[in-house]
Amino acid sequence: MGKTFHICTIAGIPLKVHWTFGLTLLFVAYVVHLHNLTTAASIGFSLLVLVMFICVILHEFGHAMAARRYNIKTLDIIISPIGGLARLQDIPQEPIKELVIALAGPAVNVIIATIIGCYLHFVLGTELIPSGDNLELLGYSIDFLKFVFTINIMLFVFNLIPAFPMDGGRVMRALLSMKLERVLATRVAMWLARLISFAFVAIALNTHNITLGLIGLFVYIMSGKEYAYVKMIKRASSTVSEVLQSQFTKLKTTDSYQSVIEAYQKGNEKNFLVYDESENLVGSIPEVFIKDAVKTNHYPESIIDLMSTKVAIIAPTSILRKVANMMSHEGIAICAVQEGDELIGVLDRYAVERFMKK
Repeated sequence: MGKTFHICTIAGIPLKVHWTFGLTLLFVAYVVHLHNLTTAASIGFSLLVLVMFICVILHEFGHAMAARRYNIKTLDIIISPIGGLARLQDIPQEPIKELVIALAGPAVNVIIATIIGCYLHFVLGTELIPSGDNLELLGYSIDFLKFVFTINIMLFVFNLIPAFPMDGGRVMRALLSMKLERVLATRVAMWLARLISFAFVAIALNTHNITLGLIGLFVYIMSGKEYAYVKMIKRASSTVSEVLQSQFTKLKTTDSYQSVIEAYQKGNEKNFLVYDESENLVGSIPEVFIKDAVKTNHYPESIIDLMSTKVAIIAPTSILRKVANMMSHEGIAICAVQEGDELIGVLDRYAVERFMKK
């Protein structure tokens, strides 16, 4: 995400701004200069930009509060020049939960628009939409409210475009997931998003609208990333039995280190387990140790002299995601996989990485 700055914490959720948010000030200054706005209109436009981001923040808190209903923590809310992002600790797999969370943000914009719309129509007896796009109108309070009303309607409509990373993409995926397997539903939603991105780019080329073209490119890239992420999550939910290597080299503390080098160079194995004469797991030899020995051309006489004592024995039914996190946290390159007292294979860090990238 890049550098962010903590602004405050609301309802236990940190609110942060991305460092690029400072570009918004340049944008405001540019627009004021370009349109040669009066003082009143300049203040009105600056306030409008501020209010727009407040509406975006409230939109993101809508997602966060809906997620909290399902005991899903929001890590933080980050605001940038292109919008907001509520970073949830987890994305619910259940379609109904994802649907509620996805719709909660746009619902906030509907509520804001409804309140302002009712005030404009029933109290002031005026139109809801500004009479034009002249920014000088922002110097008048009633027209300012009309612009805020319009912005919230636009935020609602834009976010419900059925394309990732907009809320509409998640709504589409949730609806598809009610009938289809989640990865397949995401794939269908991804291709729908890409069709929309192609349409955006085509329209942009015909109308010379650079912004629309950039949005189309952004949608194309992010929809692919969403699909890749969902595939990875599914693979991470697999069990160790789907990834373990049943054929492996089992080293003994009595073996020479030269035998380690030979096993490393002749096969596809990168890391090795070491057992003592009583068949007890006593250590491992990670690839980094082997590479260092080869580079320096210095091989110890005994395996014990150059091995890691960090070991782990796991069950074939263990969840891959939890094991991978443990290996990363503990600095373990290879685990022994046992079923009861029987060693049935090994789980190598590289095998996990290859499996995740498929």
